[in-house]
Amino acid sequence: MIARYRHLVENGSDNFQGLGITQYQNQIGRLIRKSGSKTVLDYGCGGGFQYSHPYEIHKTWGVDVPTLYDPAFPSHDDLPKGTFDAVLASDVLEHIPLEEVAELVSRLFNYSDKFVWASVCCRLAKKTFEDGVNMHVTIQPFWWWQAKFVKWSQGKHYVLVETR
Repeated sequence: MIARYRHLVENGSDNFQGLGITQYQNQIGRLIRKSGSKTVLDYGCGGGFQYSHPYEIHKTWGVDVPTLYDPAFPSHDDLPKGTFDAVLASDVLEHIPLEEVAELVSRLFNYSDKFVWASVCCRLAKKTFEDGVNMHVTIQPFWWWQAKFVKWSQGKHYVLVETR
């Protein structure tokens, strides 16, 4: 699946810039400040535009540019090492094949020392791959995603929101 997303990126697609998270920057900022977080991992950051001019949302959070990871982007495809106070995953979950969801959710919590924040879209995407397959490859109701987070949270704090 990663190869399909990487193909889009390499062929100039303007999808996956990472700007979807900006609608949640105030909510995330409150969590970062309340938890005293200093280090942040954006897992599935897309192009990382949310941390460059003119957006620079990390500055409103009072932290340095987060560690960025997204396997579809060669500039961000090195799997992070260590742990981070906060782990963010904005509009990532629905792009993960069903058989890989448990591993990914577990990985998010393994990277986190203080909290995980994630958003998930529970409906089909407006966009498809060239062969017509929907880009949201795992569509499940919000309660299903919540159950995954309860199971894999290891007692760590998390916030899961549904993208509308």
